[in-house]
Amino acid sequence: MTRNLKLAALAAMALVAVGATTISGAQAGGEFHCSVEPCRFTAQPDDMNKTAHHVLVLRNVTGQSNAITCSRITGHGTSATKTVTEVTLTAIAYDGCTFVGQATMVKMNGCVYAITSHGGIAVECPEGKKIEWEVPGCKVQVSPQTRTGITFHNIGIPGFNTSVTVSALVAGVAANMTGTKAACGGVDPSHPLTGEYTTGNTVVSAETDGENPTFVDAWWAIDPPRS
Repeated sequence: MTRNLKLAALAAMALVAVGATTISGAQAGGEFHCSVEPCRFTAQPDDMNKTAHHVLVLRNVTGQSNAITCSRITGHGTSATKTVTEVTLTAIAYDGCTFVGQATMVKMNGCVYAITSHGGIAVECPEGKKIEWEVPGCKVQVSPQTRTGITFHNIGIPGFNTSVTVSALVAGVAANMTGTKAACGGVDPSHPLTGEYTTGNTVVSAETDGENPTFVDAWWAIDPPRS
């Protein structure tokens, strides 16, 4: 995947639901489709959905919890063919993130998200690297791992820039926290920690790959791709 999956908000285009096609993280089957090849994708928030934020709820075995909240995510990717079952999102950037009432930056450290058309997501990182959030006195890290819980929904009118909304309810995220209980918002980092990652909609749109790109159709489906 060259310039990886661009989950992008197809701006104010009065998008109309196409067949209400969805997939749950527990289901199998389905493929990502694009009307051209190679196909360049863009990941951006759904500007028409006020709940497009991303939340990582962190909870230890004693029930203490806190959350990292970000307002948006962007990313990029390219498929060499019209039909694929996995897209790797790179150049990932989170904006508007807060943790324990403080602004925080997400350090991807070269990590990427590999998203499958079956509802899976893998965090893939260079050796020894992790995704990191940090505020004074507290750091949260997410290690490479594979989980399920991604869902897809087609939007748009066929032939007029169909795109895909992507949502997540990913449980059992392996994470670790270092620092003090006070700095970590009342969560004791000495206890084992798990996370749950949830989002509102992020929109995936597609373009031709090359100079002067134009929008094209992108969709998720079980049936063969359209000609």
